[in-house]
Amino acid sequence: MNEKMIMPTDSLYKFYAIFGLSLIIFCLGALVYNNNMRNARIIEAQMKRADLEERSTLNSADSLKLRTLKMDVEITVSNDNFYTIALGVILSIGIMVAIYGFNKWQVKIQNIEDEMKVYQLKKIKNDIDQNMDSEANVAND
Repeated sequence: MNEKMIMPTDSLYKFYAIFGLSLIIFCLGALVYNNNMRNARIIEAQMKRADLEERSTLNSADSLKLRTLKMDVEITVSNDNFYTIALGVILSIGIMVAIYGFNKWQVKIQNIEDEMKVYQLKKIKNDIDQNMDSEANVAND
């Protein structure tokens, strides 16, 4: 596995937070992509419809193409509604997971780690002071 792509395993809450952010980014990108594809498909279908409707006489094949293009637009809009709702649900889940992960990570893990660092710093300073005192005593003897 590429060492630059290591997932956080030191905290489950950190994993939740990063996984939630990943879902959010994926959903936002998918929503933009879906919107662009829908617009391109509808514009293409509308242009073809306009070309067919400009003709003075329509044969049965052209009528069938016109109905097919109308149905294609309806299906595209219907699919877009489904994809938007599905991505909205996944986006909501991602937001909830990220908030939960970040909140628990900050409250449960990070506060304890910060306190441990403060105590370690005090201990190191205390050890340094004791070493300096002992060195001063040795120098005086």
